[in-house]
Amino acid sequence: MVSVIVPYFSGHSTIRNLVHDLQEQTRRDFECTIWADGGDEWLKDFVATIGDVRFRYACIDDGPHMDGGHHARDIGLRNCCGEMVCWVNQD
Repeated sequence: MVSVIVPYFSGHSTIRNLVHDLQEQTRRDFECTIWADGGDEWLKDFVATIGDVRFRYACIDDGPHMDGGHHARDIGLRNCCGEMVCWVNQD
C-alpha cells in the first residue's frame, strides 16, 4: 500500500481536483490523509462526503498553527501505514 500525505491550507478548489485525480489512478491500494494545519471545517465536511474510505481528514492541533507543509509531512509520516510514502501538495 502507498500512503499519500497531503498538507492542506485553504485550497478548496485545488483539493477537489487532487482527490479526483487520486481516485482516477490505476493503483488502487493507497490511503490518503489530508492534514489541515489548525483545522478546517470545510475540509472536514468535504472529506466526509467523498464516500471513499481511502481518504481521511486529520487536523494538526499540537500547538502554534500555520507551521507549513513540512510540519504536516512530518506528522503524516509518523502516522501512515503504507510500505511506500508519497507526498503530494494540494495544488
